[in-house]
Amino acid sequence: MAHDSTGKPYDIEIQRADEGAGAQRARYNAALMDANETVEGQKKIELPESYVIFITENDIYGEGLPLYKIDRFINGKKPFNDGSHIIYVNGKYRGNDPIGDLMHDFSCNKADDMKNSVLAQRAKYLKENDKGVNHMCKIMEDFAREEREEAKAERDIETAAKLLSKGEMSEEKIKDFFGFTAEQMDLVKQEVSVQA
Repeated sequence: MAHDSTGKPYDIEIQRADEGAGAQRARYNAALMDANETVEGQKKIELPESYVIFITENDIYGEGLPLYKIDRFINGKKPFNDGSHIIYVNGKYRGNDPIGDLMHDFSCNKADDMKNSVLAQRAKYLKENDKGVNHMCKIMEDFAREEREEAKAERDIETAAKLLSKGEMSEEKIKDFFGFTAEQMDLVKQEVSVQA
C-alpha cells in the first residue's frame, strides 16, 4: 500500500492470473485499506478516499477498454460516493495514449524497447546496473518476507478461530497469546462464524 502527497491510500497490484484480480479480492483489499486507516477506540470514522488498482495481464472484462472503473450506486442511479474506488487497468490495451504506452512498456523485456524514457532508464538501472540489481534483490527479499508474515498472520487467525470455536481459549487469552489487535480479533470472530 502506498499513499500520495494528500494521504490517499493506494493498493496497486499487477495480476498475471485473471482469478487473482476477482471482485472478492478487490473488496478484500479495499476492506484492509479501510481497517488500516482506523484506530481502536476512534469515535468518528473518517476514512480518506482510497484506490484499489489492478493492472491485469489480460483484458478480464473483454471490452477492449483501457480502464474499468467500478462504481457503486444507490438503486442503480445515484452515486453512493463512499470514497472507495476500484480500477482495473487492461494490460492488453495498446491504444495511442499514455495508458497504451504504459501497458506497452510493462510488457517489454528490454529497456531499449520502452517508449517512456524515465521508465526505461529506471528499468535499465534495476536490471543491468550492479547497484540496481542489488537494490531489486533487496526489494524482492523484503516482499518475500512480507508475504511469509501475511501467510503466518492468516494461519494464526485460523488457529485462533478454531481455539475460540472449540472453547479451548477465551477471547482475552487468544488476544494476549497471539498479540492480536482489536481488528485482528474481529477477523478471528468472522472466521469463527464462517467455520460454524
